[in-house]
Amino acid sequence: MVRKGKKGGEKKGKKTRKKTVSVKKSAFYKVSGDSVERSGKDCPKCGAGVKMGAHKGNDGRTRYSCGKCGMTTWEWRWLFIDYLLDLFLFVFPIYFLYLINRKLKLKEIISDFGLKKISFKNLTKHSLILYCSIFVISILLSLVFTMVGLQDLELVSSKILAFPFYYVLYLFIVRVFLEEWFFRGFLVKRIGVILSSLVFAAGHLAYGSIVEVVGAFVLGMVLAYYFKRTGNLWINIVAHLLYNFSAYVLILFFV
Repeated sequence: MVRKGKKGGEKKGKKTRKKTVSVKKSAFYKVSGDSVERSGKDCPKCGAGVKMGAHKGNDGRTRYSCGKCGMTTWEWRWLFIDYLLDLFLFVFPIYFLYLINRKLKLKEIISDFGLKKISFKNLTKHSLILYCSIFVISILLSLVFTMVGLQDLELVSSKILAFPFYYVLYLFIVRVFLEEWFFRGFLVKRIGVILSSLVFAAGHLAYGSIVEVVGAFVLGMVLAYYFKRTGNLWINIVAHLLYNFSAYVLILFFV
């Protein structure tokens, strides 16, 4: 660039310097001497060399997914924490009753929680009544939330769809049993229908959905009331399992 000076002479302008961009070391590769290796977790199904993408959710959990085969896994420490929590839901009620009365036998504790004999006819009848009740109530709740402009269940559906299939089966079979065992079988007789339902709703806060928490409280009230009425936990377990299965099918095909 050339411009005229005050005395009419020509004066050279300042050279514009090019901006230097600092390039950080890629988080996707590890450099060790002359060798370069791609970092990340290998896909168990596709084998070494095929890396899985890491996705961190709002709840702090890290999900790994393979772009080639679609396999999804979760960070082991979060699954380990879930399993520890489930172990607590099962063991704590037994230990609590044992501390109160050490003469109680395991058979008596199981009976106290409502795991009693029931005919197939009565089990089918009451389970279907309870299942239809909570399913209809959940639809009505969904309509009410839609009318008031509050609908954040996609936060729940996105997390559920990201779960690996084996973990979905675990939630259907083991988690349903443990939730009914702890929240209905143990808590309802000791703190009542409302408080046990509040604790049950608090257990759904991790989803980050207001609709999910309110829905869990209302449906927990129905499940607790029905258990208090029948005194049989198997009815709740079957109805809860049917409801979760229906919800999963709806999410899988219509969300």
